[in-house]
Amino acid sequence: MTSPWRSVVTARSLLALVVGLIAFVGLSVLRIRLQYAFYPASAVGFVLTVLMYLIPGAIVALVAAQFRLLHGAALGLLTALVVWFEVPLPPALLSWDVTRFLVLIVLFGAVVSAAGGLAARWAVRRVTSKAIWP
Repeated sequence: MTSPWRSVVTARSLLALVVGLIAFVGLSVLRIRLQYAFYPASAVGFVLTVLMYLIPGAIVALVAAQFRLLHGAALGLLTALVVWFEVPLPPALLSWDVTRFLVLIVLFGAVVSAAGGLAARWAVRRVTSKAIWP
């Protein structure tokens, strides 16, 4: 029996995570460009941020064969590194409040990326099922 944790280090899983990270970086750069170019409302910025995590989570779920939720959560955790390199904080500026915010962002990324994986799984099942669409 294969452990879910061992399935994250297979070649296909690592490829899925790399493709997801590349998609995340591309969407992150696009979101930053849109926000600085158009100065959208905060609701639009939030929607762009959610899509920035949701779409790569769905991509990872489509590439990974098993344990899509776990792969989405792993992607959400890895995106914290990308965000850290986009906005580096010197250790002197790390206060308790900033640390709590970073932990919340990591949890947000893991949950939304896993939700993207669930959405991709639902869409694939819906499209490939033989049931008649309502």
